[in-house]
Amino acid sequence: LLDDISSKKALIIGTGEMSEITAKHLVSAGVDVYIMNRTKHKAEALAKECGTKVIDFSELPNAINEFEILYTATSASEPIITDAIIESRNFDRYWFDLALPRDINYNKDERIHLFVIDDLKTIVDENVASREIASRAAHGIIGRAIVEFFEWANTQDLEPLIKEIYTRAEIAAEQETKRTIKAGYIPKEYEAEAQKMCEQALKRFLHEFTTNMRSDIKDIHTELISGAIASIIKEKVKDK
Repeated sequence: LLDDISSKKALIIGTGEMSEITAKHLVSAGVDVYIMNRTKHKAEALAKECGTKVIDFSELPNAINEFEILYTATSASEPIITDAIIESRNFDRYWFDLALPRDINYNKDERIHLFVIDDLKTIVDENVASREIASRAAHGIIGRAIVEFFEWANTQDLEPLIKEIYTRAEIAAEQETKRTIKAGYIPKEYEAEAQKMCEQALKRFLHEFTTNMRSDIKDIHTELISGAIASIIKEKVKDK
């Protein structure tokens, strides 16, 4: 409603629990708060507790036309603010009628914005609904993050095994290259190029295989995969 209320003045009419809560919140927001009540000593007691000022109830007709913010929550049986005492002003006024029955009864003034207790209940309900939607969305995000985390954590058990597979492939490429050179199939001067080609061929073959290993953990427990493959290569893989 107001971008910054810290420089505003507010009038609170009534000294009940609702008025006390409102006064404390406004004071904490830096608003200059005034208390008014038919029984003046009650207004003085609340003002002392909340650190506010007091205006005599007889000043009601003047006061309601000077404050930008007005809260009223009395136990009056009839409206205490009517057209008879409302004057036009060149600034916007925000009035909150929290009383049942209502304290304010007037013909609409375009510069007076009136909110009654039913309006405030609607605002609260909308805010609660928004928080519930946001909460469900947040829980969904957290849930997905947890699943992704454990999927990632499971892959960590496979990484030493995958590393070992690539290491063995490199060793096999080196051994096969040396055997081929020793047999005279490849000249000695081409040893480095031959080994590199062999390693690249093995890595290309292993890439799809190891990628599938990582993705399959979503459906198969990691221990089953790593246990089976470790058994095949007959090597106890250690996390180095």
